[in-house]
Amino acid sequence: MAVENTLKEVWKAHPDLDTRIQLERGTSELIRGNKQTALSIFLHLVQSVDPNYAEAWNKAATCYFVLGDMQSSLEASEKTLKLLPQHFRAMDGLGLIQYETKRFKMAAMTFRRSLQIDPWSPVSSRLAICLDLLHGSDLEDEQGAAEGTAPYE
Repeated sequence: MAVENTLKEVWKAHPDLDTRIQLERGTSELIRGNKQTALSIFLHLVQSVDPNYAEAWNKAATCYFVLGDMQSSLEASEKTLKLLPQHFRAMDGLGLIQYETKRFKMAAMTFRRSLQIDPWSPVSSRLAICLDLLHGSDLEDEQGAAEGTAPYE
């Protein structure tokens, strides 16, 4: 846990103190439930301040996810991983997007990648569900399942 917390601090680091403070302000807004305000802060950071600030992209992906905008969440997660390929929390988020959009095979692959970096990741239960679903049905179509919902929810 201490290593994970250290990595999170490294991810949040930015050479400009005001930018780092804005990231914290956005995170506080998100925790308070002000998702749209938080998203606006994170988007300002990546669009106007530093388009290479991976953690701001990751936080934007989280906001989009909780707002139900899976496509924008997917794009922000992919941007995070392009900038910081070993960001296992962004991998977790990407896997959750794939899971929620019923792309179970892709989700399983993403969750496995995350677990290779962080064996204690909370996504292990979702990986098990994906594997159960893949074992029990033919989900080769990675565009998403046509009907139904995932079990265990």
